[in-house]
Order: sequence, then structure tokens, then C-alpha cells
Amino acid sequence: MRAKIVLLLVLAIIVNSCSKSQFGTRPTLSLVSVSTTRLENTGDELFFTFNFTDKQGEVDTLFMKRNTLVCSDTSNTGFSINNIYDTLLIPPYSATSYQKGQITVTCVYSGSGDAINLNTCANSANAFKTDTSYFLFCLKDHSGYLSDTVKSPKITIVKN
Repeated sequence: MRAKIVLLLVLAIIVNSCSKSQFGTRPTLSLVSVSTTRLENTGDELFFTFNFTDKQGEVDTLFMKRNTLVCSDTSNTGFSINNIYDTLLIPPYSATSYQKGQITVTCVYSGSGDAINLNTCANSANAFKTDTSYFLFCLKDHSGYLSDTVKSPKITIVKN
């Protein structure tokens, strides 16, 4: 009887010590919240909030891509997001191993300033129309490791 108790105790210790860490070589990125799914008026703001982890504590870049479902302008020339992927540098922070944090990306509808400017799309005749877009985000650390891609919900950007 005593041997069985000792064996169960040893097994319990082994099982508890084998738990996996939430930190891997690649950074992780998860979408926490989106402030709205509809932009209607000039100056309306859209906030994407993410949680991230990084084992080495050296996260430095967030990539963002806008995918439009309505606008035929796939070159993104009608948007402030001029490249296929916008590169957003993450503000410097003290890098420590097993880093956890939160990132907020701010966009504004037809605005200016430091926020990413989102406009409605224009067809070839420059007639503006309501658009629906979703956004893809990916995090990169200093070693070049990429997180999984995170997809936002659909965002409607109403003709202004």
C-alpha cells in the first residue's frame, strides 16, 4: 500500500513538471479586441488591440495588410496603406526574456496625424464607394522569427 502511494506521488510530480511553457522560439500574436466594425464619419477611429509573447524578448516589427472585398484597386494606391504590407515599428521597450505585452494599432477614417489613414476606395472613374476590408497582422522579432498571421473581423468603411 505504501509503495502505491509513493508511486502515485512520484507520477504526479513528473506530470506537473512536464508542463509546456507558453513561450516558444517564435513570437505569438493574438487579437484581443477591435473597437468597431464600421467607420462612417471623417475622423472615426479604429483600434486593434493585440497580446503578444516572445521568448527572447526582442519583438520589433508588426506587419499589417489591408484586404479589400469591394474595391477593385488592389494596388492600394487609393489608401494610405501604400505597400502590400505596412511595416509598423513597435516602440522601444526594455527587452527581457519571456516578454509579454500588448500592442494597440490606431487607424483613422480620412484623418491625419500619427494614426494609419483609412479611406474608402475609388473605382476607375474616381467615384468613391463603401468598402469592406479585413486586415492581416503578423509579428516579427529581431531574430527574424514570425508569429502566426492574425485576421481581423470585416470592417465596413462607408462612402464619405
